[in-house]
Amino acid sequence: TLTDFLTFEYANAYDLSKTKQYSIPKIYDSKGDLSKRWYVYYSFRNPKTGKMVRQTPIYGGANSYHTKEKRLEILSHYQKSLSSFLQKGYNPYENNEWMHKGVETKKESSLFIEDAFKKVLLIKKKVLKDTSYTAYESRINSFKKWLNKNLSKDSVITEVTKKLVINYLNEVLERTSARTRNNTRTDLSSFFQTLEDNDMIVVNFIKNINVLKTTPERNKTYTKSQQKAIFTHLEEKDPILLLYIKFISYNLLRPIEVCRLKISDVDVNEKRIYVRAKNAPVKIKIIPDILINDLPDLSGLSPNHFLFTPEKIGRKWETTEQNRRDY
Repeated sequence: TLTDFLTFEYANAYDLSKTKQYSIPKIYDSKGDLSKRWYVYYSFRNPKTGKMVRQTPIYGGANSYHTKEKRLEILSHYQKSLSSFLQKGYNPYENNEWMHKGVETKKESSLFIEDAFKKVLLIKKKVLKDTSYTAYESRINSFKKWLNKNLSKDSVITEVTKKLVINYLNEVLERTSARTRNNTRTDLSSFFQTLEDNDMIVVNFIKNINVLKTTPERNKTYTKSQQKAIFTHLEEKDPILLLYIKFISYNLLRPIEVCRLKISDVDVNEKRIYVRAKNAPVKIKIIPDILINDLPDLSGLSPNHFLFTPEKIGRKWETTEQNRRDY
């Protein structure tokens, strides 16, 4: 019968005549209490006493996460891997040299650091705007150069540890500021999250690296007389720059958002502008009356031309939006 066949095969594989050497690994979840430690535990038979002995629990960084789902995800991975090792013959009381070959095989199956960086940057280039991607790529490549100096050439991405990243962030902090360090941490977290999402690493440990407290400096406000002097000067010397400043100030827009505006984005009749923002596809702003009166006649201009260009309102400008913003 099928039962006879399965019983014979199982006995053949695991030799049921022997006394059971270990218990099935289980997860201790503190009954869902996130303030306590969760771990994977198991027992193994002590060869000297013949008794089952509880072994050192496995935490694996799971308790650094503050959601039940994430802790269970990590511990379930450890539980499954431990069960596999025990079935293959792992014994905490012996020298398990055979496991080193398995680790090397696992290392060989991981991506080299160079390949992992290429894959993530390719993905990010498809989802980030040009300006965001440029800054992101610069920070990520700086980290890659640092890794190349601190790891061997044949290192794989799974060899990049939390401690290694913290050392890098500390160096960034020494060279720059807490704000730059935090921005670097944010980009690295995004990088490692993409690695996790694409099964190139098990978990994004950057989330557990702290954010440093920063004290932003408030820019000094121009006095009314200074503002009037600037406007008077620009009315004569550069009226396009003056209008650009007003679009930023009166509409509370980022400079690059104003650079993205085209003639079709400005609806004078409804007093609205349609802005392609960083954090939303399109946002609608009401044009205040103080700005409406300063707008030139836009009728007859091509709707696909940019509102602001170096010499005229509503012309072509063949360059990147970052270059337009810098100009």
